[in-house]
Amino acid sequence: MDWYIAQVPSETSLHKGPFGRTTFLNATLSQKHMRAIAHTRLPRDLARCVEYNVMWQLARLDCVQQAVGSQKVTERTELLSVDLAKTGEVRTRVEFAESGVIHFQNFCLRFPLGPVNYFSAFPIFREGAPTTDVDSRSGWVLPFNRPSSILLLPLLTLTLILTFHHLHPFLSLPTLISLALVAAAAAAYLSANRSLPVLLLNYSCHLPEPEHRSTFDLCEYFGMSSRRYSVESADFMRAIYRKSGLGDETYAPPYFFQTDPEARFEFAVVEAEDGMFSAVASLLSKAAVAPERISHVVVACSMFSPAPSLASHLVSRFGFPPGVKTYNLSGMGCSAGTVGMDLAAQILRRSTGYALLVVTESTGLNWYYGDNRHMLVTNCIFRVGTAAVLLTSDAAARPAAKFELLHTLRSHHGADDAAYNAAIQADDGNGGIGVALTKDLVRVAGAALRSHISTIAPRVLPASELLRYAWRFASSLARGEKAAARAHVPDFTKAFEHMCIHSGGKAVIDAIGRIMGFDERVTEAARMSLHRFGNTSSSLVFYELGYFEAKGRIRRGDRVWMLAFGTGFKACSTVWRALRDGSMDPDSPWRGCVHRYPVNLTTRAPKVGKI
Repeated sequence: MDWYIAQVPSETSLHKGPFGRTTFLNATLSQKHMRAIAHTRLPRDLARCVEYNVMWQLARLDCVQQAVGSQKVTERTELLSVDLAKTGEVRTRVEFAESGVIHFQNFCLRFPLGPVNYFSAFPIFREGAPTTDVDSRSGWVLPFNRPSSILLLPLLTLTLILTFHHLHPFLSLPTLISLALVAAAAAAYLSANRSLPVLLLNYSCHLPEPEHRSTFDLCEYFGMSSRRYSVESADFMRAIYRKSGLGDETYAPPYFFQTDPEARFEFAVVEAEDGMFSAVASLLSKAAVAPERISHVVVACSMFSPAPSLASHLVSRFGFPPGVKTYNLSGMGCSAGTVGMDLAAQILRRSTGYALLVVTESTGLNWYYGDNRHMLVTNCIFRVGTAAVLLTSDAAARPAAKFELLHTLRSHHGADDAAYNAAIQADDGNGGIGVALTKDLVRVAGAALRSHISTIAPRVLPASELLRYAWRFASSLARGEKAAARAHVPDFTKAFEHMCIHSGGKAVIDAIGRIMGFDERVTEAARMSLHRFGNTSSSLVFYELGYFEAKGRIRRGDRVWMLAFGTGFKACSTVWRALRDGSMDPDSPWRGCVHRYPVNLTTRAPKVGKI
């Protein structure tokens, strides 16, 4: 087999390809009219990220027509192999049709090995944002930007003053000028303080390596081989696992697969970096945004806060600019992702910029060895997962954005002792540290949910549904049925087409579905995400969003409700509107398995004997 080989240097020029903003790397080879085209928006030393992009773009390049002289040439490119980690090679097969004659040729692109800083080689990945303002609601492009509008305002005002004075000379000119100056000052103040729209450009969810899959047998072997659990504790964890709603395709932390059980901090760093680096690299690649454009980095990880911070790890890895503002959130529990989105939105509404939100959790560092049953539950339901989200208030990015943020709401119920202690990290009394999920957790979550929805309902529900709810509530009170009146809940399916409910566990999903009156289809994404990935903490709502997109259910204009609960006790919501139809991305964690979902969860898992 003959191969035409092209060495790709670290200094390589990029230019636009035939798909609008998409950038291609073109290696011109010796054969006439033949080119191997590989998509490398951000070709980094992260092999898997580049593999995703190559496979994605080659799928889009299934048939590319090019004008060669007076003839039209059709190329069909097929990916043969990608091995950027060891050999740095991308091998493709090109079917080349010219004048009705079909030719075949094999090409090999060789990338430099090692941690090459491709960002310095490719400083510009897309054109700079235009200087015009875009109305986020109408989409109209204004003829001037905000600073120039403020400068033109006095001129327009002066013209109106002179015209009005000419028509009504009985009004004194100083009076008209005073009124005009007040109007101009008010207009300038409103222009400077208006809230900018917040857009979700894209997001990526980390998919660990297949060899890190966590089956029931693996968990049982890991627990028993540690020789740190009593027989009663082992039986308790088996029972919890069987009714947890988790399947056998979740992912365990790297700590599970090492030989030194005391090397917990070292593998906590490995776990955090593996998820964060993979998700962020894939996200920046998909969004075609260079690191130099990131103005804010928000990292949310409840149970792991090293020094330097995880945000600093990202700055060091991706080379974000010196002016980047970093924020590190800890102790927020499973609501950290929605809290991080609210924080980023508050920042972006005040100034144009790009905010990178990374949501992860450290499961290996917080694996509990002991016999406290409230703390043993976390071993059974928490698994590895990370999500990276790119938000912006740049109106020029609206055509490429997936969602627009409509509402955020955070409520804190920590003043109540039961709510505060429902999920808490503590000493078990025997020197062990763990997170205790008490029996009050489901009740507290239900109470927090009722209080939370009473605040968000008037903001999102249509007037017809609010009136219907008020009528039902008043009718129950008139009949003296106070308990029934309190049980009434508005139909939130009238406000949202899709709901990403944090899958804290099967019992939590059941409680939310019962309180809100949701059927199985509404809670499907939460249950299937829990089954496929386990409780990945605050990143799980993005795996649920990926489920909706992989199923092709999101349509332009659809509203998405993200609802999460966290320690403290907190309830947090974010409401999005889809700006375009959703589809499964090449790096979607559901790729290759979504066709098997939804699965039947009514059948109980078979009992497994003791070791």
